[in-house]
Amino acid sequence: MIFSSGLVLVFLFTIFPLWADIAIPTEIGVCFEKNGKPYKKPVDFNVTCFGRHVWPHEPPSRLEEPLSKVFSFSAQCPTCGCKIEKAFHMNYIRVEYCDLEGTVSGKRFKVEKYAKEPVSDCKGDGFRNHCQLRVKIP
Repeated sequence: MIFSSGLVLVFLFTIFPLWADIAIPTEIGVCFEKNGKPYKKPVDFNVTCFGRHVWPHEPPSRLEEPLSKVFSFSAQCPTCGCKIEKAFHMNYIRVEYCDLEGTVSGKRFKVEKYAKEPVSDCKGDGFRNHCQLRVKIP
């Protein structure tokens, strides 16, 4: 009996920490705007966020370290209102700002520090998030 109870405890302590630290499937509604209107042409884009990796019980002095790239993703949106699927793993990350670079009709653009989070207005049920990404093309 002791052996089987110990085996159950080992199983629980090895599986549950992994389960609690998983990437969350996220549906992102994307809309680019130009001149105050929804942009209806395809946009290839890359989001890069800068900040720090912050582990649990980390000393506060860690927050003074230089910023580094902590998160990124790329996608293509054929028109305003498209939906993309990404699995976000944001645990142990403190984002300070995000940049977005894109290409529209062969022309590159960059929006520096467009947000403090890669996406916004997130709502979820614990198994899936639904978020928004709205950016003005300069």
